[in-house]
Amino acid sequence: MTKIPSEYVCPLTKKMMNDPVVTRYGTHYERSAIMDWLNDGNKMDPVTGNPLRVSNIISDKALKFKIDYWAKKNGIAVVELDEDHAVAVLSSSVTAAIPEKKFLCPLTREIMEDPVMTKTGHNFERAALSKWLDENGDICPMTKKPLSCSDMVSNANLKWEISQWQLYYGDMTTEMSKLELDLKLTKAQMISKEYHVSDILHALTGDLNAAEEQDNSKAKQITEAWAEQGAPDVLDLLDDVLDTVEAVDA
Repeated sequence: MTKIPSEYVCPLTKKMMNDPVVTRYGTHYERSAIMDWLNDGNKMDPVTGNPLRVSNIISDKALKFKIDYWAKKNGIAVVELDEDHAVAVLSSSVTAAIPEKKFLCPLTREIMEDPVMTKTGHNFERAALSKWLDENGDICPMTKKPLSCSDMVSNANLKWEISQWQLYYGDMTTEMSKLELDLKLTKAQMISKEYHVSDILHALTGDLNAAEEQDNSKAKQITEAWAEQGAPDVLDLLDDVLDTVEAVDA
């Protein structure tokens, strides 16, 4: 039996990787395996022991190409995801594609490009905070305490985290296109063909027009919760929507 190169094997599953990802520390894992690890509440890289979060993980397409080439050359079939794993990967992707609240500037409500931290520990987009100080005086928009431009410093760590998240996920409405989501949905066989995960994502982000008429009330509740709470548990909301869809189908 042909021995699989160790660099093609996930440290968690002990199997050849089908969808390899790499952490900021250079360790590789099967995507669904490391997502399960993190979703279980673990906060450390299982190999290095260093702090790890979803935003520190990106797809390694170069390694996937090598694995696929090696597998084909040696007559080894790349195992397709079964239904349970497909659902797990989809759920993880939906969750991870929602930017963390700390990535958003409190003033612009947009993902920061040049984050700066104040002496009180709050982060802002540099240009937005500078504009605020020019228009409102030397007052922190969060604490209302004295604040000047000299009190803010670049947050290189946060900027790196944002860049890594954007590198893989990019703009959610572009990268996680309707076609891609529909294909994942079909493969996972989560719900009937009349309802798509793209509809749920649109509902979560405020595009109620994309939601089915029967589910508009739930979509509205989710959107309102999203606006009030900033970043609720997406998986819980997803489960609620799917429950509503199943009730309508029944």
